[in-house]
Amino acid sequence: LSARASPRRALAQTPDASASASADAAASVTASDLAALAGYVRDDVDDRVVILTSHVSLDDGESLPPVEKTISIRGACGSSNTDACVIDAKSLTRHVVVGAVGSLTLENVVLRNGAAKRFAPPSSDGGAVFVFGAFTATRVAFEDCAANKDGTSKGGCVAVAGGVALFTECAFTNAASADDGGAIHASSGVVEVRRSAFENCAAGGLGGGVAGDSASITLRYCTFDETVTAREEASRDAYVGARGAVYLEPFAIYSDYYGADGALLLDDADAEITGADVGPPEGFSYRAEGAGLVARAGFEPPPPGMGFAPPPPSDLSTQNDAQNATDVDASLAVVANGRVSSVSTGFVAGGVAVAFAFLWMLGRFLSKEQHT
Repeated sequence: LSARASPRRALAQTPDASASASADAAASVTASDLAALAGYVRDDVDDRVVILTSHVSLDDGESLPPVEKTISIRGACGSSNTDACVIDAKSLTRHVVVGAVGSLTLENVVLRNGAAKRFAPPSSDGGAVFVFGAFTATRVAFEDCAANKDGTSKGGCVAVAGGVALFTECAFTNAASADDGGAIHASSGVVEVRRSAFENCAAGGLGGGVAGDSASITLRYCTFDETVTAREEASRDAYVGARGAVYLEPFAIYSDYYGADGALLLDDADAEITGADVGPPEGFSYRAEGAGLVARAGFEPPPPGMGFAPPPPSDLSTQNDAQNATDVDASLAVVANGRVSSVSTGFVAGGVAVAFAFLWMLGRFLSKEQHT
């Protein structure tokens, strides 16, 4: 059995550009160069969809204007208008800052060569994107982005500070941070990453893929290949601080299945210590740890056609370690989460009622015998 399954590549699904285009035709505009794109980001028109039709470069070393409204940017490059469009920062600057009242949605684009400047506001965190507000990325590739201008820079691709970020079917490749969060770092706020791949991401601190301080982070069916690295082996994929939480789906911690040498862990009876038949479901497992909460994410079924998700957990498997069900002789009772099950409760209550009725009748009989 191999130590870990090969990661699935993100961006595997091709968006239905024609359907999307027709739905947004009335509210969309087209940008074919950097000046047009920057202008649409800067103006006061809210809820606008920008269709980017060509690759652009931030050659002057200046980021896109800060996002202080709701705007979507959708890549539609190539002859069929379905290819991802590249926004190249040339390792001169980060791509964009999302302000506290801003909401930015990116779809079908590549953010390449993002590099936060050392004294760039608000900080040198977030190589490609810094988020105060709301950020949604769908089928976005973050390539060759870094936050390493000083020894405390975090979030090689994205830094979140009190905002909300959702990543779906994204790829994080060749990312680096001087401190925590090789690809993503959240000092606070909420981050969820779904069906995404992390490859060759490195953190000088903790969390080679994702790290958080006081944030809530959820990872669903994400893959981290062997080139993801961090200061501590156990936090190569994800790390969370004492006041934060990371939720995993499936809830499979790599060290629960494999030893440091990659061999399957067995107990003294040569049985897999997890009780699983073949280790983690479909090869998904996380090298995750933290001073905060590391727990199972609430189950959420995958989209139609994506058949690699394990079945929903049973009622007992949703309990955490402190609430694990304890099996007692089935003929007596079954205790789960500190409560006697309803079946057992009914059985015991009925038995007690019968016993009281018998004792009451016996008492009446003896009382009559005594008087006679």
